Amino acid sequence: MLPFKYDIFVTKVAIKAGINGLDVAQEEDQFALDEEAKKAGITYIAGLGATLGITSVLSRYGADRLDTVYKIEIAFAPFGRVAPALGLLYTTL
Repeated sequence: MLPFKYDIFVTKVAIKAGINGLDVAQEEDQFALDEEAKKAGITYIAGLGATLGITSVLSRYGADRLDTVYKIEIAFAPFGRVAPALGLLYTTL
């Protein structure tokens, strides 16, 4: 895990290399690279952290398999260390 300041750089490298990827965080500038990623034929998802990221993806996955969805409620509680990686420690501080 890298500090946030590298997010846009990593996204651009993934597009240039033609590699699918994801980022658990996001910078607003990453979303501006959507068309470039599509032209490169890759999928790059920014902001796929615990919440709202992966929980939103899993909610959609489940909802697509149901006839009707009236409401989705998400309860979140962190578990584990605050800084499991040096990059996250740097970003947290």
